[in-house]
Amino acid sequence: MKLNARVKFPNSEMKHLNKLIKLRKVGIKVDGNNLKAKMVEFVEMEKDAPKKVKAFKTTDPWRIGFCDQYDITLRVQTNKK
Repeated sequence: MKLNARVKFPNSEMKHLNKLIKLRKVGIKVDGNNLKAKMVEFVEMEKDAPKKVKAFKTTDPWRIGFCDQYDITLRVQTNKK
């Protein structure tokens, strides 16, 4: 996705991005499932929530596009000794 790509919920995505940045600064880990669950919460807070929540699905292609658009990498611990 490009930075000027059409997004269904730009306000929710910006709120979600700001929250993600705050969590990362504190040192809290964020995985893909958490990323998708929090986005649904932000979409539910919008004005036309019941209609929009049913239409919005946080799928893996959405997560990949969101991460690519804002240059986010999901980190996985590899050394689990």
